[in-house]
Amino acid sequence: MSQDVRHKQLIKTAQEWETSGLVLLSGELGYASDTGLIKVGDGINTWVNLPNLNNAFEYDAVNKRLIFS
Repeated sequence: MSQDVRHKQLIKTAQEWETSGLVLLSGELGYASDTGLIKVGDGINTWVNLPNLNNAFEYDAVNKRLIFS
């Protein structure tokens, strides 16, 4: 039997992330809604100290979508 599962990621603006002090859990995704940045938590570091996952993507701010390189 199959089950439909949906996951909602944490979404904030870049400024909200930078000032929140929130530590993403290991493997947890965070998304900056105004810049398109995506980061994966390590359970230790805050947003500003995590690497961007977007190095393989280009963000189209006009259409608010990711373009894969």
